[in-house]
Amino acid sequence: MAKKRKLKKPLKKFIWSSLICIFLILCGYFFYQAFVSFRDERHTEDIILEIQENIGEISLNNPTVNFDILKAKNEDTVGYIVVDGTPISYPVVQGEDNEYYLRRSFDQTYNRRGWIFMNADNHPDMSDTNTVLFGHNTLDETMFGPLLDIYNGEYGNQIQITYYTPETKYVYQVYSIYLASPSDGTSIQKNVSSSFIEMSKIRSHISFEATSTSHQIITLSTCYYTNKDRIIMHGVLVESESDS
Repeated sequence: MAKKRKLKKPLKKFIWSSLICIFLILCGYFFYQAFVSFRDERHTEDIILEIQENIGEISLNNPTVNFDILKAKNEDTVGYIVVDGTPISYPVVQGEDNEYYLRRSFDQTYNRRGWIFMNADNHPDMSDTNTVLFGHNTLDETMFGPLLDIYNGEYGNQIQITYYTPETKYVYQVYSIYLASPSDGTSIQKNVSSSFIEMSKIRSHISFEATSTSHQIITLSTCYYTNKDRIIMHGVLVESESDS
């Protein structure tokens, strides 16, 4: 019996040591994840503040975007989006693919919050019938975080999107918002038919007041809680104004 007790003590010590090691590893992992999340959040806030200080807050009272300043910071800048009444007010970039800006901020440093970017297949002059913009759904409502609130009805049923290019200002009226599977690529095709627009109205989670008959739309896409669904929001063109 004494021999058996001697064998159990080292085993118990090994088990406890292993559990402590696992606990410390998990604590280190979660601490690192929290640190990276905090770092990325602060960096994103600093970038947003720097943009606002350089070009001002874009609004109805200040509708001009200084693209020279934005392009000096990032030559991938192709536009500027404002969703009226929400915190969404950002330069839009376009990479060579749809992966780069998922993990890159506006200054192109690594950041898991990414930035608002245009579908790599779209033409930045807005000539496609469906211009698609992607952005992360963040808890602090930066990037496309407010789309969740729009989906939940917190911004009502009259929402305007203003999109600026260096040459033209485009005004869209939101007409549809719904959930779609990431494997459903119909909503993010760069060219869509009038029947698609009608079907997307039917799919809408909210009944919006939008009466435009234009066949040119803008689409905002973000994740919905998990990666099992995406929030898709469409706006139909109601007005365009060229600088020339």
